[in-house]
Amino acid sequence: MAELLSKEEFRKELEDAIKGNASSKAPFTVAWGDGKLERKHFARWKITITMSGHLPNT
Repeated sequence: MAELLSKEEFRKELEDAIKGNASSKAPFTVAWGDGKLERKHFARWKITITMSGHLPNT
């Protein structure tokens, strides 16, 4: 079985994966990263994504 990454290694791998990705500069992503979103914002995002068929209905 593969060894799990440390928290620091995982964070670096995640950041490297999204570098240059247009979604990393999207207003929602920037606000999320800056800690500016509230529960209501995530709820609305979930509804929008679910209605568009991009996430399974949970």
